[in-house]
Amino acid sequence: MTSDDAPHSLKTRLRFVAWVLLGCAVLGGIVGVVWGLIAPRTQLTVREGELFYASVREDAVGGVLSLACLLLACAVATAVFVLARRTQITEVLLVGVAAAGFVGSVLAWRVGLLVANGVDGIGELSAQGRPEGVTFSAPLQMDAPGVLGIWSFVSVFVLAFVVWLRARRSRRRLHAIIDQANAIQSTALKGL
Repeated sequence: MTSDDAPHSLKTRLRFVAWVLLGCAVLGGIVGVVWGLIAPRTQLTVREGELFYASVREDAVGGVLSLACLLLACAVATAVFVLARRTQITEVLLVGVAAAGFVGSVLAWRVGLLVANGVDGIGELSAQGRPEGVTFSAPLQMDAPGVLGIWSFVSVFVLAFVVWLRARRSRRRLHAIIDQANAIQSTALKGL
């Protein structure tokens, strides 16, 4: 590789990372819409002027868990896309995929809240002005911000694992070639 090839190669890698970033941003927006529409909401009721859970608190966990599952699927899709397009996984690509996954996750989170709760967002949730005993859905919330790291972590982990498998396979081939060369050499020496 000449010195003229290095910038072109880096430029090509950065262009690919930019496309991955754009793709993850679009996918994050789509996932946000889906999450905002399908995520279970906590059911609340008003009793004696106070808010109470009408159902068990697992509904709130279900909202976060549904986002986690969607982000996990996006992480695998991102890794498969990168592996289908690139044979060489570089540090620049790993950092770019991690950043793209984080951008996609944040967009999914914010768009999902916007779709589920409207422009006003969560707002203030109170019992005031609500009729007694009527069950209603609480706004969608994100109570576990660590979920936003799933897309980045899983996609980078899958790519790093594939790099490790490829290196292991190459090492085995190298050892097989060395063993074969040693066998040929010992056979040739015996013949002398």
